[in-house]
Amino acid sequence: GRRYAHIAYDVQRRFKRDVILDAFSRVGRGLAPEVDEVVASPETGYRVRAGLHLVQGRLGFYREGTHTLCDARQTGQLLPATFDVMAALERSLAGSSDAVARVDLVENLPATMRALSIVVRPGAPIRDVADRAAAVEGIDGIEVVDGDGRPRASSGTPWVFDTFAREGAAWRVRHRPGSFFQANRHLLPTLVEWVVDAVADGPVVDLYAGVGVFGVAIAASRGLDVLLVEADARNLDDLRTNARPWPTCGCEGTTVERCLRAGRPREAFTVVIDPPRAGLSAVARAELLRTRPARIVYVSCDPATFARDARELVDAGYALGRVRPLDLFPGTAHVELVAAFEPPQ
Repeated sequence: GRRYAHIAYDVQRRFKRDVILDAFSRVGRGLAPEVDEVVASPETGYRVRAGLHLVQGRLGFYREGTHTLCDARQTGQLLPATFDVMAALERSLAGSSDAVARVDLVENLPATMRALSIVVRPGAPIRDVADRAAAVEGIDGIEVVDGDGRPRASSGTPWVFDTFAREGAAWRVRHRPGSFFQANRHLLPTLVEWVVDAVADGPVVDLYAGVGVFGVAIAASRGLDVLLVEADARNLDDLRTNARPWPTCGCEGTTVERCLRAGRPREAFTVVIDPPRAGLSAVARAELLRTRPARIVYVSCDPATFARDARELVDAGYALGRVRPLDLFPGTAHVELVAAFEPPQ
């Protein structure tokens, strides 16, 4: 997570914008949209999610591309208080270090709640691991899971809540260590605001909905009908909880490809997509173009796959608007993009 640590931060941001422009030129075969400057983030303490490994009694990150442990504190990605809690957890697990493979951490944005998912090895003394972790001050909830992700023990509340507000509306989003949730505590509210503003009036489909960060925000703050589509069972559990207070939200536990093949929905609408780094699958791209929504709001964590998908959408007649990048992962090569596509008038 520190590949760009040797580069001055303003230069990092300029370089990331150049990478975006290059992706449009090469992968996007000559696309030249307006690309804003990359929105800056504080360089330290920004992460609300992290995965750490316990090796020979030490808890830390793996160096990139290796199984060699490094001191997570040196990266500065977590808050100082969080590193202190992780150090206390390392001491508490000293007697069970051979039993623990991985510790997944999640905090809420203000860092007033913290939960862990502890992955144990086969034959591990599960109750002992849970009791040792639960004794650490500063952890609100723990879930111990086996290597297949099956919960085996829990203590406290193994998830956290974040509250968002906009124009008199407020809503809460629950997320746990194993759920997908954007990791930057400083820029997530801005990202949500951009997506909500980009959606047109009318029905909305939120593909790759995760725990509902975007879709629930649209329903709560704009009062629009939103169909939230998510295939991952762990995400879906949080998603349904987050959507429940909003009667205009509906959830479907299915893949994006199956949802689009089924013709959902059947009228002019906005589609919000936030796919994994690989971008849209070939099937998803084809089905999306077949349904031809009135607007597509695309959130991407990879300029190259975004440029590939953008080229296909533009070739099909969509117009690519302004591209807005955010530096969700300072010190790394990653950058987040938000853009909207509309068919020609």
